[in-house]
Amino acid sequence: MKVETPIDRAHALMMSGADAERLGFYQAVADAELYLWLTEEPQGENISPEIYTSDDVQFVLAFDTEDRLADIAQNTVPRIAIAGRALANILSQNGIG
Repeated sequence: MKVETPIDRAHALMMSGADAERLGFYQAVADAELYLWLTEEPQGENISPEIYTSDDVQFVLAFDTEDRLADIAQNTVPRIAIAGRALANILSQNGIG
């Protein structure tokens, strides 16, 4: 059974075409607990996110449910739960999307 999350609802509103809804989507992501895909288990406070590069831009993958992460990974992978706002702050400081 697919569970609809606040991010799903905000995304649907954003895709309806209303420009004002775009901010609502980003607010939902910032407010969510996200599951960040790691290359290995955390070592204390140190983490190693799985980083993907496209057109010389680095990205990480984070999901709003563990099931979505598992569906993409097709296996159990190391991960951490992190607030969307905190993740955005960390990524922006490191030039990662």
